[in-house]
Amino acid sequence: MENCSRLLDRIKQAADGRTEALAIAREFREQRRALPGFGHHLHKPDDPRSIKLLALAEAEPDLDGASLNALRLLAAAVDETYGKHITINATGAVAALLSEIGVPTDLMRGFAVISRAAGLVSHVAEEQQSPSGRYIWETIAHAIPDGGRGKTHQQDGGESA
Repeated sequence: MENCSRLLDRIKQAADGRTEALAIAREFREQRRALPGFGHHLHKPDDPRSIKLLALAEAEPDLDGASLNALRLLAAAVDETYGKHITINATGAVAALLSEIGVPTDLMRGFAVISRAAGLVSHVAEEQQSPSGRYIWETIAHAIPDGGRGKTHQQDGGESA
């Protein structure tokens, strides 16, 4: 989020946002670097999460739209520079949305951490309801010789299933 937001900040601060967006897209393409906020290995041609997030933002009358506009300019520049459509991913959409509600770019990494922590809590709850982790480790311990010594975990005095 933070890296995408920095790009949006560059576009918003430029005298000509479209020219700056094209410069950013060309810079990343020439350097063969992944462009923050764009692309997804599964969601093609478009990421449905970002479509929904951006639609919600566009429907909100209290947002000034500067970051959303910068994201649109960058998306158009990316498609033009790469010669194909590359989707705005959820990270890009969230970067624009957080910027729209006044979250400073330097704090966005914290929001990424918060979202990961919430996901971790849901994984813990899922594991408590339907344990699979222990089964996986026991299967590995029984199938792979321990430490290259040629013994399975059970032969080496480990717990049995």
